[in-house]
Amino acid sequence: MALSITNNVASLTAQHNLNRTSNALAKSLERLSSGLKINRGADGPAALVISEQQRAQIAGLQTAVDNTSKAVSLVQTGEGALNEINALLVKVRGLALDSANSGVNDSNALAANQAEIKNALQSIDRIANTTQFGTKKLLDGTSAATAVLGTTGSTNISSVTAGSSTVAGTYEIAVSQQGQKAQLVGSNAFAAATNTATTSAGTAISGSATISSTLTQTGTYNVTVTQQGVKGNVTAGGAGATAAVAGSTANNLTVAGGALTGTVNVTIANGDTLGTTVTNIQTQLDANAAGAGHYVVSQSGGIITIKAAAFGAEASALTVTAATAFAAAASGFSNATPTAGTQGSAVQAQISGGNLSSPISVTGSGANGDTINVTAGISSIAQGLNFTAFSSGNSTAAVGATGSVTVTGNANLTLGTGSSAITLNLNAQNSNTIDNLVSALNANSTTTGVTASKNGGGTNLVLTANKFGGSNFAFSATGASSGVVSNQAFTLNSQDLQAKIYDAGGTQIGTTVTAAGSNGDVITATSSATVSFGNADGLSFKLAGLGTSSGVAGIQTAAVPAAGQYTASVALTDALVFQIGANQSQTAAVSIQKVTSDQIGKNVGGLTNSATDSLSKIDVTSSVGAQDSLAIIDKAINDITSLRGKLGAFQKNTLESTANNLRTTLENTVAAESVIRDTDFAAETANFTKNQVLIQAGTTVLANANATSQLVLSLLKG
Repeated sequence: MALSITNNVASLTAQHNLNRTSNALAKSLERLSSGLKINRGADGPAALVISEQQRAQIAGLQTAVDNTSKAVSLVQTGEGALNEINALLVKVRGLALDSANSGVNDSNALAANQAEIKNALQSIDRIANTTQFGTKKLLDGTSAATAVLGTTGSTNISSVTAGSSTVAGTYEIAVSQQGQKAQLVGSNAFAAATNTATTSAGTAISGSATISSTLTQTGTYNVTVTQQGVKGNVTAGGAGATAAVAGSTANNLTVAGGALTGTVNVTIANGDTLGTTVTNIQTQLDANAAGAGHYVVSQSGGIITIKAAAFGAEASALTVTAATAFAAAASGFSNATPTAGTQGSAVQAQISGGNLSSPISVTGSGANGDTINVTAGISSIAQGLNFTAFSSGNSTAAVGATGSVTVTGNANLTLGTGSSAITLNLNAQNSNTIDNLVSALNANSTTTGVTASKNGGGTNLVLTANKFGGSNFAFSATGASSGVVSNQAFTLNSQDLQAKIYDAGGTQIGTTVTAAGSNGDVITATSSATVSFGNADGLSFKLAGLGTSSGVAGIQTAAVPAAGQYTASVALTDALVFQIGANQSQTAAVSIQKVTSDQIGKNVGGLTNSATDSLSKIDVTSSVGAQDSLAIIDKAINDITSLRGKLGAFQKNTLESTANNLRTTLENTVAAESVIRDTDFAAETANFTKNQVLIQAGTTVLANANATSQLVLSLLKG
């Protein structure tokens, strides 16, 4: 090697290697102090990219684990509330069973059970409406699945609900048999009904009662005599002579009192017969301005009687005085003291019952004073009711005598059978117009299951079943007022609504479903031991009534669609969506249907009273009602337990399993990220030690390299 001064290549080489070693030592120091193998992109560009992605994944996994834990807490909150509702339902079931024991319980016990059931149902509603996680309500329906009807036949469907087992997705429904309500149109035009009165057994009324006004309301009116009617009268104390003798023409009878004005003098002459005397007394009484037609004179067995023509009060009793012994002998009346008569009194009665809110008092009237007429001034309800008080001789029925008058219409219309049968008596109040008849029938529509209306012309009664399908409603009629004739044919016969349910791919799920519910318009996919509806289990479609017949809308449901077409489509979306993964769209969803008492225990078939269509309407105050209630309560318990099972499965199989998987994934991802980015202290310490030695060696070598130039001086000394 040549020696040179200008360029010391050996020194440059030592400097270069010393610089590299110094940089390596600095990097080792950085890695050892930071604990990271990669501190900047230059340390490993590809590794940095992978590491940062894994860091984001780790952060997402940690949040997903937290999210899942929160979701578990929410589900447990809802399930805990459902557990309390289930306990209340079990209690309600016990009360219904107790009420079903009708052979033991009286009405008070049944009413007490019903009151306790009502309180329990209120508690169920309170729990359903107030259970929340934070501010999110869980059981009031806001967390139920959201149904969005598709463009296909959306007008054919009234509503769609998801059951506790229904899985979100897209479903189609096709009607396989159109639902139809039974309908009957009166074969004759409506005629205004009238009222009739029937007198029942009793001692207070004579003959048949009548009504003289269309305002007389129907009902049984009870009559009680409160004041006996009496005709004012006076009767001779003995028999008069067959022919008067030995007297003068100045011998008189004097009649006074009663309704007479002043006194009436009757002359009895020699030779007058008893008949002549009776005629003369009658003539003179009729000649009196106040007595004309007021009194009737008669004799029986020689005894003369003067009596008022009508029952009624007299100002004072009649008196008859014979002026002489001759007159006394001829007439039978005393000449010593006046013969006093009996004071007259008007018959009075009290009428109660019917639709009267309180009894009314009436006084006899008419020519004989024994006719009871109820006028508007006395009562608007019984106005027009007329009857005659029973009478015998001078008096009517005694105080306390009773009788009754039953006012009914002239026709009847019966709807329904058994406990649901209602017989409407058509009368002048409820059936004087067809509109009134319709209103009267519809007041009982819930019990009979039949709604009344009139046809377009307004002359014929139309009866329509409330429910699609089932069987034609029962009816019978008497009289011509309603226009309905017994055993006439139905205008439309009932027909069950039937439909099939399909998945989004057009594959039928389960089997054909016959509509149920209180209106027979709900198609519900209910899985059983023999039929499975899979993801559609519990899905319900309520079909709209679309057809119109005889002026009644909604009498038919959607028609059977053409082959390959659907009646309606729906997309179900769960309301509660949980982010349980570290990445986009890694979610799980669940829905919780509304569990208030009017939303559980629905669509129970075979009930005696079809109007009891949910838990909120159960009534245990009768044996039949208690049996219906048991069926509905059992369905409600099944609804709640199914929902609890759904939430439990979601918690265990989705949330908790996902959380366990997330923790495992987090552990492995952290390990992988550590391999890429964390410092290996064992290897890096060895590198650090090596680089320290190299620095020391390099420094020494650099010093020696710089000293090589001094060797040139030794050559120059020679």
